Amino acid sequence: MKRTPLSVMFGLSLAAVSTLAIAAEPETAEAPEAEADADAAADADAPLEIEEEPASEDDQALQDDILLVIDLPVIAAEARDEGIAEEEVTLAIDSAREAGLTAGQAAEIVAAEVVAARGERGKRPGFGLFVRVQVAKGVHGKALADAIQARKDEGKELDDAEKEALKAELVALKARNEAKRATLKARRKTLAAEGKALHFRGKAIHAHHQARLKRDKAKLIAEAKDLKAAVKELEDAAEDLEDAETDEDRKAAHEDMKAAHEDVKAAREDVKAARADLKEERKDAKEDRKDAKEARKDAKEARDDAKDARKDAKDARKDAKDARKDAKDAKVKAKGGK
Repeated sequence: MKRTPLSVMFGLSLAAVSTLAIAAEPETAEAPEAEADADAAADADAPLEIEEEPASEDDQALQDDILLVIDLPVIAAEARDEGIAEEEVTLAIDSAREAGLTAGQAAEIVAAEVVAARGERGKRPGFGLFVRVQVAKGVHGKALADAIQARKDEGKELDDAEKEALKAELVALKARNEAKRATLKARRKTLAAEGKALHFRGKAIHAHHQARLKRDKAKLIAEAKDLKAAVKELEDAAEDLEDAETDEDRKAAHEDMKAAHEDVKAAREDVKAARADLKEERKDAKEDRKDAKEARKDAKEARDDAKDARKDAKDARKDAKDARKDAKDAKVKAKGGK
């Protein structure tokens, strides 16, 4: 990260002003308890776990993956932080979408690669193509996560014919997956009417990312405190330099001031980095909420459209019935006139 060079004489005043601007937000926030910080750090660093798919149709119908849908942009960003190429992540998500999988299922796929990249398997190219091939075979959920973990090579490039065949398989799979989701949706309505509760899939993954946000906030507060302490040391060094009576004292105070100034610069950069991390997390969270809101809006509009379509069909049936009645009445009237 680039640091702005400052002279020793002007460093004190500029650093002090910057401290007030940068540290204002953390200083007014209530500092988290040490135990809570430790818990947040532990949850943030805990491995992401992919849940098993429920065996029964009723349990599948009662699953809701909205938490994973919300976390998808954050998980994708986490994959990039682990060094997984952007195009690999994009191809994996696009493949899931083309196969008719949900955004929540796509989030689990990317999370599985993050887990594998952090573990003994390590980073390995070919993630996107591997997912595309596996998804086209109908592999998803925990089974796909296990396959990603066990992946040993980057796989071979596909020729044009193989790519087209794969695309056709994804199109066919999408139709089957969408039909299955429609069945599960109808079953969910019945179960909900019976008082059955939903199960939110991906709670552990969601808690992991919430913990990361909390950890980054605690880190920002700690970095801001370090910056204030560094500025105080710089002020003390400046006073020592002013009070020095001998050349030796002045030289020592000057060296202390230079060292303190370097500490201030380093602390300022740490605060900037911590603020950037927190800002990015908050931005992702805000975008997630916006996406979820838009998804709910789209779903409502789709339901309204379906309702209107049913009303139009009902009106059309009524019109047809009225037309048949009018025709019958006309026929009867015509017979009576003869």
